[in-house]
Amino acid sequence: MAIVMLDSNKYNSVHDFLKDTHFIVYVLDDDKTYDKYWHDYITKHPESSIFFEQAKKILLHLDNFKFLPKDDKLELKRRILKDISNSMIK
Repeated sequence: MAIVMLDSNKYNSVHDFLKDTHFIVYVLDDDKTYDKYWHDYITKHPESSIFFEQAKKILLHLDNFKFLPKDDKLELKRRILKDISNSMIK
């Protein structure tokens, strides 16, 4: 799948990354399809790397919700990915 490079002005905050469905899928689903894209993006825009890493940490902490049983965490992750997938199709 070819991934089109986005406008470099798009990612100026953590929130900008968290709004991007491709970024969310990349982090939560560990989708290797996007590895080169994000590596290239951060290489070309190192000023965004701090926001990139912070956004990744936020998403990865979904697994650390201590009050949720493991099965509920997995279900939440599946639902998020399904919702994202459905929104990308529209």
